[in-house]
Amino acid sequence: MMLEEDESVSRIKESLDVFKMITSSRFLAGLPIMLFLNKRDIFEDKIKIKPFEIAFPKYRGILGDWKSAAEYLKKQLVAQVPQNNESIIYAHITCAVDAANIKFVFEAVRDSILQRALTTLT
Repeated sequence: MMLEEDESVSRIKESLDVFKMITSSRFLAGLPIMLFLNKRDIFEDKIKIKPFEIAFPKYRGILGDWKSAAEYLKKQLVAQVPQNNESIIYAHITCAVDAANIKFVFEAVRDSILQRALTTLT
């Protein structure tokens, strides 16, 4: 599958659609899904100059606050998971150039994988 940029479609809306398509796959049903919302630094800068409400008119968070907007976006993505898919979504807001953040996220992912492995063994 190849995605082509369509300038008339919001990248956020396209991401919601792609995530819904991925989580609708019968091959992933019931499996844990790691969702990485990367480029937090760019999101943090962009939200100061372009209101988040443009993409999400129902958003009622703090204007210009990247944390509340990112949490809202995570909820919108998780809401795309079909009801019949019992996957657990592990969502992480990341910044690949922030070594401490990547270390924290890596450890969280590792712990969730280990917990799942231990649960399936017992």
